[in-house]
Amino acid sequence: YDIRLSLVGSEMCIRDSCEIYDKCAPATMMFYNTQRYKFDYEGKNWMIQVWKGQYGITSGAEIGVYTKSPKNPVEFYACASDEDCLKMSFDLYKKGELFFHREDESHWWLTGFAPLTATSASDFEMRASITCKSEEMAKAFAGGLEDNGYVLGQNYWVDGAVVRFNWEK
Repeated sequence: YDIRLSLVGSEMCIRDSCEIYDKCAPATMMFYNTQRYKFDYEGKNWMIQVWKGQYGITSGAEIGVYTKSPKNPVEFYACASDEDCLKMSFDLYKKGELFFHREDESHWWLTGFAPLTATSASDFEMRASITCKSEEMAKAFAGGLEDNGYVLGQNYWVDGAVVRFNWEK
């Protein structure tokens, strides 16, 4: 049993995502970097969001999967429904050393935190793997990565429905 991987459960979190949450984070002693990868698939707007950094007295990382209707003009995404959960895993490296590993898990929000640690977001690198619902979805997600400056074969890879990416910034 590893306490670092279980400090935050899905019952204790904000189940939706919008930029205001991240802009207010420093007021709650959370200092992290985040990226949003947006794409369209099967009639929905999707967003996969990643975070890494300092969360109060813990440090760690997260991956969230969110959707919204394209008819909704507001940039407010709900957590993915049960049928839209994706299989995800990640390794978090701190200054080149493995900090912790999260095993493949089908979920809408995968997290890992280490208590009583202080780490700048820039000291972390996340290496993530997400299994999309189809190869078509993986291609759409790849477009969201490319919109954020990722380059195929350099910092992201696609193998069928599986997308792997490294987030270093």
